[in-house]
Amino acid sequence: MPTPTPTPPPLHHTPTTQATSGATRFGPGQSTLWASALVLTALIIMQASRVVPAQAEMVASDGDFTMMTTDAGTEEALFVLDNRAEMLSAYIVVNQSSLQLQDRLSLPKVFSDARARTTGLP
Repeated sequence: MPTPTPTPPPLHHTPTTQATSGATRFGPGQSTLWASALVLTALIIMQASRVVPAQAEMVASDGDFTMMTTDAGTEEALFVLDNRAEMLSAYIVVNQSSLQLQDRLSLPKVFSDARARTTGLP
């Protein structure tokens, strides 16, 4: 008569659930992960609530454009240099929410006018 083969043990341990008074128990690893998640969430909320004003005297360049912000007394100003069109545009910030064009200058004309003034030509 053949002898019954014993059942092999499971490859992984499955914890059994014990009935408690409705409270969920976390192990030390789970508690650490939850605490880290709460700290990270608090840091994200604090960082997102910060309002950072525009920084004056900043320069950025991309391709044919160079942009510079500066303090213009009571307002912020933005200057945009278009190298391809050889144009300089000046904007002011209105109510910290929009830009208003103040002037647009042709750089070749600005330099020729300046050259003419230094040589005494009209």
